[in-house]
Amino acid sequence: MGVQFAVMNGTAPEYLWPGSRVDFELAFIYFVSVTSSLLAIFAQTFLNTRQYAPTIHKVISVYIGINILWIATTLLGWRDFTEPFRELSALSWPFLSMLSGILCWRRGYRPARYYVIAWSVPLAGMLMLVLAKMAVLEQNFFTLFGIQIGSAWEAVLFSLGLADRINLLRKEKENAELHAQTAELQARAAELQAQAIEAEDRRKSEELERGKQLQLSMLPEKPPERPDLDIAFSMRTASEVGGDYYDFHEDAAGTLTVALGDATGHGLQAGIVVTAAKSLFMALAPLPDIAQIQGDCIKSSSLTIL
Repeated sequence: MGVQFAVMNGTAPEYLWPGSRVDFELAFIYFVSVTSSLLAIFAQTFLNTRQYAPTIHKVISVYIGINILWIATTLLGWRDFTEPFRELSALSWPFLSMLSGILCWRRGYRPARYYVIAWSVPLAGMLMLVLAKMAVLEQNFFTLFGIQIGSAWEAVLFSLGLADRINLLRKEKENAELHAQTAELQARAAELQAQAIEAEDRRKSEELERGKQLQLSMLPEKPPERPDLDIAFSMRTASEVGGDYYDFHEDAAGTLTVALGDATGHGLQAGIVVTAAKSLFMALAPLPDIAQIQGDCIKSSSLTIL
């Protein structure tokens, strides 16, 4: 932008390329187009138009392409033909720039407010310069140097805007890190909870397996051998510990007492009932009278043995 101001003020040929035959008008068109393109790219970057104003972002990209086209047509010698369009393009940038900033500001992008305020004065100066070049306004100190005056104001506000943007990016980074840490902690907590549940399930399974083995140890391993009877048995529990119970007792006289039972439900409670029934049967089976066995069982534990 400094080179553009030097070209606009006529000091560039004197200090930057003294004695050169560079066409002043050609240099003016070139540096204005390059500066406009760079300003448009800066607007896209600073305002994050790709996210907050996608349509404006595309329009600015087209504007950049048009400026590149003006450079090419000028170098090819078509300056007279394209001059009205170049001036229209230069006149449209202040409005497009302000529209981009206001739109992004309204959509919640905080640094855009600094952009709008910072560009208000230099864009006004640019507008006055273009209108003065088109002979709409009289050329005076303000129309000729309005952009330089506004640029000094712009530099201060853009410094504030950049600082605000940096703070915003830092805050977004901190929030992202915090969310990542929170997600990691939640994942770790879920993993520990899953491990605890798995350990608890394994402990319960082991306890039930021990209960199953205990129940099986209380059942007879093989049926009694009787010449007058063929006896066989089998049990398959619905869960680890069932409520089925059977047992045999044969006294010295050859009397065979058989106990069959089914405790209500399944699981550990049913296994406890079976354990109690086993104890009662071992204690009462030697009695000769089955009715007495049933009565004693009822009195002892409210169990009925068939």
